[in-house]
Amino acid sequence: MIKSELIKPSMALPEAVAVLEIANLPLNQNFGRIKARLKILTDNCGGKVQDIYPDGRATIRFANLDFATR
Repeated sequence: MIKSELIKPSMALPEAVAVLEIANLPLNQNFGRIKARLKILTDNCGGKVQDIYPDGRATIRFANLDFATR
């Protein structure tokens, strides 16, 4: 009879966070409106709007790359 045991790692490796940069956002809209729209678009994938920049860019953070590609 062969006995096998499961080897559990003492510490799980953390997954890498994925940051997505969006460019070419409208400059004639206020930041609150843009942030609200980006939040609606990314909520179902677990995204969070990090920053919106005055030059028409925004960054969105996801828990991992799989969520970002959705």
